Amino acid sequence: MSSEKKITRRTYLKYAAGAVAVAAVGGGAYYAGLGQAPPTTTPAMTTSAITTPITTTIPTNAGLTGKPIVIGGSLPLSGAGAYDGERGLQGFKIAVQKINEDGGVLGRPLKLVMRDDGGSEDRVSSVTETLITQDKADFLTGSYGAGSTYAALVVAKKYGKLMTGSLVAGRSCFTDFKGNIVSVHASADYESDWYIPFTDMMDAFSQWSTGGAKPKTIAIIHANIMWNHDVHDHWIPILEDRGYKIVMEDYLDMMTTDFRPALTKAKSLNPDIIVGGTWFFMSVLTMKQMVELGFYPPAIFLADGSDFSFVDPSAGVGPQGNGVFFTEPYPGSSIPELRGRDGDYLEEQYKLAMNRSADYFSGVCFSAVQVLAQAIEAAGTVDTDAVRQALFTKEFNTAIWSRTVFNEFGVQKYFKPLAAQWQDNKKEIVWPSDYATAKPIYPYVPVK
Repeated sequence: MSSEKKITRRTYLKYAAGAVAVAAVGGGAYYAGLGQAPPTTTPAMTTSAITTPITTTIPTNAGLTGKPIVIGGSLPLSGAGAYDGERGLQGFKIAVQKINEDGGVLGRPLKLVMRDDGGSEDRVSSVTETLITQDKADFLTGSYGAGSTYAALVVAKKYGKLMTGSLVAGRSCFTDFKGNIVSVHASADYESDWYIPFTDMMDAFSQWSTGGAKPKTIAIIHANIMWNHDVHDHWIPILEDRGYKIVMEDYLDMMTTDFRPALTKAKSLNPDIIVGGTWFFMSVLTMKQMVELGFYPPAIFLADGSDFSFVDPSAGVGPQGNGVFFTEPYPGSSIPELRGRDGDYLEEQYKLAMNRSADYFSGVCFSAVQVLAQAIEAAGTVDTDAVRQALFTKEFNTAIWSRTVFNEFGVQKYFKPLAAQWQDNKKEIVWPSDYATAKPIYPYVPVK
């Protein structure tokens, strides 16, 4: 059902400080909503917490004999977010593997220690404490989402640890912990960019459409989390300035698996565009339930629809996913020429591990390790202050962004996602036109 109390805009600081804690729930809840069992490609999916840390093995043939540089982090490897957590975990592991194969950092091997936080901000705090005091992490990475990252940063700051964030957004993480975090994922100051390519495409409607009226009305159904409110603080004024009308803006509890009441409301408003799908399972469930309700607005934009299993009948929506627009925040996953450093290696190894192409979640986690390794090399030491100086003054080349530069708050300045669409079970880049691999299909046509 719709959230009774929406988080007021511009109250992200209070929210991030722990006003809302997310309880860990069984990952089976989301799969039950999908009407299927967890896919076999996500072995970490479990309803109970994983208490043993996941560590990488240092290769014996790499000639690395120095003391390991320990990178510690947490991800939701159990609970509702475990599917996404496993994608990120593979990115971290593959990055450490590659760097060690290439001779490590300053002649020393990297060692990854990753712990399960179950998606619980309370657990993130205790896990981060364990990573620092028990696992002896030299640097931190992760976590998944703004609230979890904020909780980790509170502990990191207490111990004077730097974090190269991966799946983090939310301005408070960067403003409250300035100098303690950098992230290859953008903060909310730039997160409206997540939607701008799609918005620009619709603005250019006459350039690519085959006729009909330009879409003007938008219904928004998203999870009631800090990231969405931060993004919409920036994006909705842009939409309104461009002449769009928001006819519905609903935020649902993040554990909700029944979106039918909100979708029924949206259907009654007959919007030209529906926007939703905070993460993969919400995108899948939203589309499945739209099909059930026979609700097919001309344009369907689901933010996290980029995972390759979206159009897989066994793990996603199936053929009804064709025609859905989404953001492609890792352009190299669709256009190999746009991959940065070691992007081909990530693709190759991810396919071996997961039996599908690398995606954004794996890409940002892989790149977070790359940034840290390159900063340590530039500093010539693991001294925290020296590495911090390098992080905020150097330019980095990562798999996901060949040009990675952080501003004074630690935000990646060159976050340039693309607008994409599923067509014939294939990702197609549809905007900007300079990168397009296909023209947009509009309006959405349901599969009969």
